[in-house]
Amino acid sequence: MRSENEITQKEETKMTENALMLAGYDLSELTPEEQKQLMEMYKKELQVSQEGIDLQPIRFKINKDSCTFLDPFGNGHSEIWGVIVYKHKMRGYWDRTSDDTIPECSSWDGRIGITRDGLQRECTQCPYNAWGSGVDEAGNQTRGKACKEMRRLFIALADYHLPVMISLPPTSIKNFDSYISARLTKGIPDIAAETIISLVTERGGKYSYAVAQFKMGDKVPPKRMLELNKLRSSIEAAASRIGIEDEDYIQGNGDIDDEAEPF
Repeated sequence: MRSENEITQKEETKMTENALMLAGYDLSELTPEEQKQLMEMYKKELQVSQEGIDLQPIRFKINKDSCTFLDPFGNGHSEIWGVIVYKHKMRGYWDRTSDDTIPECSSWDGRIGITRDGLQRECTQCPYNAWGSGVDEAGNQTRGKACKEMRRLFIALADYHLPVMISLPPTSIKNFDSYISARLTKGIPDIAAETIISLVTERGGKYSYAVAQFKMGDKVPPKRMLELNKLRSSIEAAASRIGIEDEDYIQGNGDIDDEAEPF
């Protein structure tokens, strides 16, 4: 049986290999010893390169038409398999009659909203958080809420050196909260087990949309949990700098479903 340290070293080596491949490097001309030296150097350089910047996690987008997660390189993924390092609630209210991608009011914690003029609103008391306050592009009232509640997840994937960001729209929140609640009932926190996320297509009104489904994957080795816990503070700091925009809510081609929010 391999030791925990051997498992972690193998994971780190694989992550470094993937980083080199993503960067487009061909290692076939190097000897095994040269490959080992390069990977050791590259691993150190990845750490050094994180210094002196404000980290900006990359986004995986949900595309409802293909029912896949799209990475920044344009590749579709039918499934995401990783460890949730950090997550938070958020809200956004957009003027549906405008093409502006920045919300009129947004909340990073789901409790206090801040308007574009810098005014604060308590989300629970806001009229835009009431059912029936939604408005479509034509200005017609809908059954949904004008202010949209979402979740942001920062997930450590095996093929990436740093966690990636995924935003869950309102139609996926119920599934996510149920999954986290069930796992916590068994005493399993986020970094103790992998989370597997897939998408299914559902319809509501005149729209179709992709709904995320969640299940628990493999347990995370204790040493890896310690590493992810150290990473969390930097990811939380990075998350606080990322503004809310329509990509957090819109799936694929820009259609928004104001009526089909199954709560």
